[in-house]
Order: sequence, then C-alpha cells, then structure tokens
Amino acid sequence: MDPKVITAIVTGIATITAAVFVAALQFAVKLREERRLTHVALVEADARVAAAFVALMSRAHARGDSVVSEGALEPLLQEGALVDVLRTQLANQITGPTDPDLLKRIDAALDIVQLRVHAVGGAEQEAAMQAVVALGLQHPFLTQAALTGLQGRNIYRPVSNFSAAEGALKARQAYDAKRLRLRRPDRASYWFRRGA
Repeated sequence: MDPKVITAIVTGIATITAAVFVAALQFAVKLREERRLTHVALVEADARVAAAFVALMSRAHARGDSVVSEGALEPLLQEGALVDVLRTQLANQITGPTDPDLLKRIDAALDIVQLRVHAVGGAEQEAAMQAVVALGLQHPFLTQAALTGLQGRNIYRPVSNFSAAEGALKARQAYDAKRLRLRRPDRASYWFRRGA
C-alpha cells in the first residue's frame, strides 16, 4: 500500500476522532449547563409556590393585609425640633447600641402612626385553607407545612373537612417516605434523615 494513502487514512481517522471527541466534550458541557438551568428554574418555581403558599397560609389563619393609615406619617415628615430629635435617636438606635427604654419612648411617640389590618372573612379563610391542603398534596416539600398549618388552624377555628384533609396529608407523607428515591443532598428528606 502506498505510504501516502496510509498517511491520508491515519490523518482522516485522527481528524474524525478529534472531531468526535470535541463534539462529545461540547455535548457534555451543554448537557451540564442544561441541568444547571433546569435546577435554577425548579428553584425559582419552588420559591414562587412557597411564596403563594405562605400568603395563603396567612389568609387561612385570618391575617389580612397590613397598611399604614393615610396621613399618619405626615407629622414625621414635617420639620421641627421634636422630629429632628426623633430622627437622631432612631438613627442612633440603628447604628449604635440598643437602649430598650429609649425605644419604648420612641414607640410611644410613634403611636400616632396607625397600622390597620384588613379583616379576612370566614369563606376566604376556608378557601385559603383548602388551597393550602391542595398545595401540600401536590408538592412534597410543602406537605409537612400544610399539615402543621391545618392542625394549627383547626385548634382555633374548625376546618370543614379536617379529618379528610389531615388523613390525605398524612397519607401523602407516608407515600413519600416509602417511595424509592435516591438520597441526594438537594432534597429536604436527605437532611431530615441525617439529622434524626
């Protein structure tokens, strides 16, 4: 066989091998980046679900939105010796050591600012509690929080289907505990088992 042909074949094989190796490396890097982006998207989705869950839990426990009444802050925004002293004392409490007696006096001076909490109706509480239970059943990382919230809410105001909802959440916990899943540090169950 002609040495030029052998050289061409070896060069061709080396080129193809190098191209396959580079392609495999690029594929691995791309796959790793896709996994990272998927993980980030899951974390963001979990954060949104958890934020909605916390808002619903507040509603279920009769905690409405808090707002400062209109015009309450106007006296603090005006100029004058009292306001200047109050601003100075507040700044000192933020930047320096805390004086509990001074904070009580400042709090008494700020009593003019009224914080209003809007009432939450019974139907809204019940609907929010049912949504909390549904989210707890749908998302394993919220199951324990939903069960705790359901039991806490039932103490001061009975939930209409408490027994069924509690049973369903406990069944979900039992199912998740039996499910064969890899123990991974990014799962809460991994750390609960290690901490026990």
